[in-house]
Amino acid sequence: MKHLILICSALFLGCAPKSTAVLNPVNQVPTTIAVTQVDMKTGEHINAPDSLSLRLNKRLTQNGYVVNEVSADDLPTDFDRRRLPTHKAQAIAQNSDNLVILVEAVARFYSQLRGQFRWEVSVEITVLNPSQPEKALVDEFTVPVFLRFQHEKESEALAAAGVELERHLQRLLDDVATLSGT
Repeated sequence: MKHLILICSALFLGCAPKSTAVLNPVNQVPTTIAVTQVDMKTGEHINAPDSLSLRLNKRLTQNGYVVNEVSADDLPTDFDRRRLPTHKAQAIAQNSDNLVILVEAVARFYSQLRGQFRWEVSVEITVLNPSQPEKALVDEFTVPVFLRFQHEKESEALAAAGVELERHLQRLLDDVATLSGT
């Protein structure tokens, strides 16, 4: 009987929802975030799916950041001409002392595998403190995503990659908090 209870409790704990713990919560740090998607047809930055933006904003709020979201339409006019992610973040930070978080994502169809459609979502997350631009943190990574239906495109692939983006953002936020000593 004891073994049955142990096995059942282990299975229950293994199925419990998992979330990334907040290691270094901050206190009301004003933050500007821009979550963008690069359009594969035009190469321009457009707004990422709302579900992805909401997920990242929720993570920031849980960490104690006061979030001000910048849409792709409100990005500086020279934003697309800048190449380096730190320069793009500095363009967003002009005339502001807020911490800047820039998320740039590109979803590309990769292949069809066993009836599912494989996409690769390439992401760059940049965290920049305007008072210390030389200490900007950039995380570049690729997330493989499998979608079930042919009609699902870039926005669905980005939304499906949201959990992994959230984890990478949390790691960067922990690094920022550790480096700044808060």
